[in-house]
Formats: sequence, C-alpha cells, structure tokens
Amino acid sequence: MDHTEQAQAPEQARASRTAPGTGGQVQQPSGLARARTGMGGRPHGKVSSWALTGTVVVAFIAGGGALILHLWWLFWVCVGVAVLSIPAGKAIRIMDDTVVWGDPDQ
Repeated sequence: MDHTEQAQAPEQARASRTAPGTGGQVQQPSGLARARTGMGGRPHGKVSSWALTGTVVVAFIAGGGALILHLWWLFWVCVGVAVLSIPAGKAIRIMDDTVVWGDPDQ
C-alpha cells in the first residue's frame, strides 16, 4: 500500500460509516446506542443492586466449590443466601434498574 492509498483508506472507512442524507456525519451503529434511563435513573444501576448481584455470584461460586469439596454446611449456607436474595432483590427493587438501549418507542 503506497502513501496515496494510505491517505485514502481513512476517508473510505469514514465514508462507509455515513448514512445517505446525513451530510457526511458518522452514524453510530444501532447496537451501540447510548443508554438512557428514566427520570432520576442511573445508567449503570444502583450500588445496592450491584452489591446484591456480587453477593449472589460469590454464593454460587462458593456453593460450587463446597459441592466439589463435600463441605455440605457451606453448600447449604450458599443455597440459603441464593434463596434469600430473591426477597432482598424485591426489597431493593433491583428490577427498577433496567436500562433502555436505543429508541424505547421501537
């Protein structure tokens, strides 16, 4: 590739990302649209939601390890944590953290 082709390559790449009728502005792919939340929402969820999610992930990993190592007391504690995470998730309203991607009207 010579210098002329190298200079044209970025222009061709930019042109391939522009939509007709946009005046040459680069359009973002639809799958990478910005996240939007409702009134007063957070784009990445509440800290309490992430804490509960982390607790459940740790419980599943520890429960799996306990199952392999035959530590039945730890396995049942992890099962209890996983079961109790359901009402805890309802209490902190974890499902209200849902983020809408793209146009919500579509």
